[in-house]
Amino acid sequence: MKFINFKPAELTENEWHEYFRSRERLHHENNPRSPLPSTKRRRDYMLDPHPDYILSWWRAESEPGAVVGMGGVWWAKKNTSIYKEAKDTAYADMILEQEYANDRNEIEFLRHLTETAQRIGKSKLIVETRAEHQQQLLQNLGFDIVSQRATYRLHVSDVNLEMIEHWRSECAKKAPGVAIERHRSIPDEDLVEYAKIYTETWNQAPLENAAPDMIVTPESRRKMESYFESQGEIWTTILSREPDSTISGLTEIWYNPELDYYIEQGLTGVKEQYRGRSIGKWLKAEMLAYILREYPKATVIETGNADTNAPMRSINQQLGFRHYRNLWILSTKVNDLLSKL
Repeated sequence: MKFINFKPAELTENEWHEYFRSRERLHHENNPRSPLPSTKRRRDYMLDPHPDYILSWWRAESEPGAVVGMGGVWWAKKNTSIYKEAKDTAYADMILEQEYANDRNEIEFLRHLTETAQRIGKSKLIVETRAEHQQQLLQNLGFDIVSQRATYRLHVSDVNLEMIEHWRSECAKKAPGVAIERHRSIPDEDLVEYAKIYTETWNQAPLENAAPDMIVTPESRRKMESYFESQGEIWTTILSREPDSTISGLTEIWYNPELDYYIEQGLTGVKEQYRGRSIGKWLKAEMLAYILREYPKATVIETGNADTNAPMRSINQQLGFRHYRNLWILSTKVNDLLSKL
């Protein structure tokens, strides 16, 4: 087993082919009921990744050219809003096909990723995994679980249309004078206020120190809008506006025509002083109604929540979201880990 650090821009077409063959096998092993993801979408992302992070890509080969797994290390760029809190942290993940996913191979893969973190001067390593055996291995190596989250899926065929319309009607009565708006790009006149509320509500979500506080600025918001547009993603935000024109809450989704069956729902948040009037429920109901109208090919809506976020889990459960798979986020000191590998 060899572990190879590579640059996507330097891959040959044959290497891309082998990479995606392994990714297809991994998908069938871990998501047997889901359609295959778009290779174009993934390739575009690898060639033009998230603008706030530097990524180091890795692949595992059982023999020369035979890809059987993949992983990576990423860290915040110095000119980003999260760098101050994340400057000592590297993030990593790895996945191997089931035939090769044993402790020996995963420890060796982890060693390469950890050495990468050490080379770039990071003292803390945070690893994300969806594999229960892998999170147990990491704990045995001294990692601490800093967050346990789960992904939930709602199948559009299971949406209770009567309940959605009831929520839209009843929630509007509980918040008289509040208006619902939909935007694909936040209006210039709202950008400063929106950045503040996004920052506030994001950082109120229970992440158990799994990530540094996010600071969204008007500039970073515009940068991410441009980035998602370049990736073919349609980023839609629905927000609630109080009678005095203050933004009180928001929810958001991403849709990509390359993956037309699938919609990702991101943050749903309401400013603390405006809670208690079912605005969160209203926003979720409005977004579902919008999805049903706008994206008739979509069959699955996916969202994630920390296990400790009981209020949002309750709303999602009422809407029909069901547990899909777990996500563990674990942390350790780089030097401590290398002494054990």
